[in-house]
Formats: sequence, structure tokens, C-alpha cells
Amino acid sequence: MPLCRLRIHLYVVDLDVRVVTFDGELIRHFTLDPTRVYQPLG
Repeated sequence: MPLCRLRIHLYVVDLDVRVVTFDGELIRHFTLDPTRVYQPLG
């Protein structure tokens, strides 16, 4: 499935993240790790 220009809902509860299409299809589910640095340090 091409994901370019796909409209989504982003559900975030604490560290739990779900990416769902407008049709209700789950694209991705993950839990953020608070010990990891997700932004690069310049």
C-alpha cells in the first residue's frame, strides 16, 4: 500500500502510539522508549 498522501489518525496515550488510516486500518503500533534520544544532536 503506498503511504504517500494517505490521511491518518495519530493516537498517542502516554508512550503508546498508533497510526491508523481513516478507514480504520492499523498501519503501525509502537511504544516510545523514554531512554532513547529520537532527535539527532547537532
